[in-house]
Amino acid sequence: MITHTYRILVGANGWLHPEWQTQFYPDDLPNDWQLGYYSNEFPVVLLPATYWQSSADDLPGWLEDSSDNLYIICEVPPEMLQQSNDEAIKAINEFIEKLSLLGDHCAGLLLPVADYQADIDEILSKLDSPFPLCIEAASDISADSNKSIQKMCKQRNIGLCWHGAGSPAGLGYGQLAMTRLNSHGMELRQLRGVVETILHTTTLEQTSVLIFDGHPPDLEAIRHAGVILDLF
Repeated sequence: MITHTYRILVGANGWLHPEWQTQFYPDDLPNDWQLGYYSNEFPVVLLPATYWQSSADDLPGWLEDSSDNLYIICEVPPEMLQQSNDEAIKAINEFIEKLSLLGDHCAGLLLPVADYQADIDEILSKLDSPFPLCIEAASDISADSNKSIQKMCKQRNIGLCWHGAGSPAGLGYGQLAMTRLNSHGMELRQLRGVVETILHTTTLEQTSVLIFDGHPPDLEAIRHAGVILDLF
C-alpha cells in the first residue's frame, strides 16, 4: 500500500500529448523532462501500453527528474490477454518483472479485458504480482459477461474500473480503486458528483485513482477535480 496525503490521486492518461506543448509545457522543455514537469502538479499518471512498448528504456531517465511522490498505474498490453492461458501468464509475469524499473513509483496494474473469458480467472490466479490489480472491462462487453467479471473481481478482491456512470460497486473491491473519465463537455456539477461517488464508495485503506482520458486529457478538468477534493 502506498502512502500519500491525497484522498484521491488525480491525473491524466499519459503525459506525451502534442497539444500540451503549448497548453501546459514551456516551449523549450525537452520531451524527456516532461514527466518531471507533469509530476510537479499532478500526483499520478496512467502509463498506456503504447508508451511502455515504445519507450520502456527511457523510463528510468524520465523518472530521475520526477517527484518522489509521483505514482504510476501501468496498463498491461491488451494483446497479452488474447493469448492462450500459459502464454498470457508468462507474458504478463515478464511484464510485471520489468516494472522493477519503476521502483516505488508503480502503484498498480490495469488489465483491460475485451471480452469475458472463462479462463481469465486461472490467468489471474497465476500472476506473481506485488502490485495491486484493477480490471477494466470493455465498454461493449455484454451484460452477462460484465456481471461475471464483477463477481470474479469481488471474489478475488480485485478492483473493477469505473467510468463515471452506472454502478460504482467495483470501486469497493481490492486495493486499487480506479475511475477513468473523458471529461470533455462535462459540467462541474457532474464532475463533483463523480468525485463524491468515489469518496463515498472507497475507503482510506485503498489507493483511489481518478484518471482523465481524452485527446488530449482536459487539464482544467483535472485541476477542477483537485479543487473539488479540497472542499471535502
